[in-house]
Amino acid sequence: KNLEKMSSKRQKKLQARKNQTLEEQEDEIEYVPRDAKVKITWPRTLAGIDDSKFICIWPNNINSKKTIIRGRRIAKEAGCEDPLVHEMSEVCQYYKLTHVVEPYKQIPRDFNFYPGRIKVQLVDENGKIMNQEVPNRRSLMLKMGELIPKLASRKKKTATRSSSWYWYFWYSYYRSRWWQQKERQKERSTITIDFYQSVISRYT
Repeated sequence: KNLEKMSSKRQKKLQARKNQTLEEQEDEIEYVPRDAKVKITWPRTLAGIDDSKFICIWPNNINSKKTIIRGRRIAKEAGCEDPLVHEMSEVCQYYKLTHVVEPYKQIPRDFNFYPGRIKVQLVDENGKIMNQEVPNRRSLMLKMGELIPKLASRKKKTATRSSSWYWYFWYSYYRSRWWQQKERQKERSTITIDFYQSVISRYT
């Protein structure tokens, strides 16, 4: 009877474990590869709009760290460091320009850098300019290079970076001080050992 009870308990435990593993497998999130065809339209009400006649701007076009060979299209002084697609979208929203963000597209000239591109409507169907402040592609790129560093999200980034550098500086400073003190203690201990050894050698 005791053996039967033990076996039944064991079977119940094994069944509970099997059920738990099955539940965990069901809860696992399947990895979905990034689709280059994904498009985010602004304003959202115009989702599915034909963007074949929109101008295309890549982050590398306004990146001051990139060379002309890597895709930069404006002067270094007029560009900004490491722009992102959502930051470019914020500038387009500021000028109330209809645009489409393709977050997973990658520029062929620099395949391993920040992905994404933005397609902007500068002229309507009748050929009228949407916003007189940005009549062409170059003027829009210059405005992006000017306004992206002033964004609130970019300022938060710089603040976190500066704080991290501050703490890293003091950490490295105190670590070097600690290491110097440790080395001095080693030197003192070796000096005392040498002294005692010399004394012992004299009287032996």
